[in-house]
Amino acid sequence: MAMQAFKELFLQQGTQEWLDVRKHHITATEVAHIFTKQTSIYQTVMEKRGLLPVKDLSVVPAVREGSEKERLIRQKIEELYPQLLDTDECCLPQPCCESLDDPFYMASLDGFSKKHNLIIEIKNIYSKSDKNWKDLLNLGMKAPIPATYGYEYQVQWQMLVTKAKGAMLVFHHSTDPVEIDEAGIRIFTFKPDPEKQAELIKIANKVKDIMVNNKEVQPEPGDTVFIQTTKDVDQLINMYRQTEAKYNALSDEYEQCKSLRNSIKDKLESLLLNETRTRVSTDQFTLSRTFRDGGIDYARLIKDNVISEEVLNRYRKHPTSTTRLTLK
Repeated sequence: MAMQAFKELFLQQGTQEWLDVRKHHITATEVAHIFTKQTSIYQTVMEKRGLLPVKDLSVVPAVREGSEKERLIRQKIEELYPQLLDTDECCLPQPCCESLDDPFYMASLDGFSKKHNLIIEIKNIYSKSDKNWKDLLNLGMKAPIPATYGYEYQVQWQMLVTKAKGAMLVFHHSTDPVEIDEAGIRIFTFKPDPEKQAELIKIANKVKDIMVNNKEVQPEPGDTVFIQTTKDVDQLINMYRQTEAKYNALSDEYEQCKSLRNSIKDKLESLLLNETRTRVSTDQFTLSRTFRDGGIDYARLIKDNVISEEVLNRYRKHPTSTTRLTLK
């Protein structure tokens, strides 16, 4: 067996120690997400610096299900492909790897076949996402989920870091939220692609230059920008917080009044109106029933080829913006 072509960081994935080490590296997930614009260099750097909070994805049902099923999927792969295991192995190792070419490059593997120098990356398609599974079967890597999250680029980075000869990208889907289904396994294989890896290296080196040299990083459109507040801003936030508390209290009262008002109106309608009598009047009130046409389902028009999206956009009004303030 050839000498290992990467440095193994003896870390348990998911632990705080692993998370801390990741702050000083660029990972496969990060570089892939930057490439597909799922995130940005600014967001990545600010999270590593601790100036922006890292989203806790473990509370997302699809992510939680995938984490719980990963071990079972890996076991099924070991059962289906025992040739991946070396003679002294009972299961596939999941090393955390640091590149020998550049220690800033890191990759945490779902599985690694030492015998064949082959990466195994596991993705579970959420049990409630039949459409995502059908898209994957029909479109492969061009399907929305793998394209959005850059799964192919993730394994390209893993191969770059480890010098692996290839990668197995394993997808699984089962309608059962707990059990796995052997029939719901699809595998895509990849070999190192120097052109794609070169694009990822450019991204990684930008992040490295900013982190290592403590440079400022410019936000991109849509980024959440970290700022230091001023006294004036703090005063306005406190005023907003107090006003919002009053607004919420009045909103509750308003909704109760609105519900009661509608209930009374419905009772009057049942007493005074019918199919032929749609409007009545007294010296105290007028009660009338009116009918309006339903809205137009533009998405359905496009889907049914009644009108193209290009033509529809000719008649679209100029976009407007809204501002939302969320208190913490």
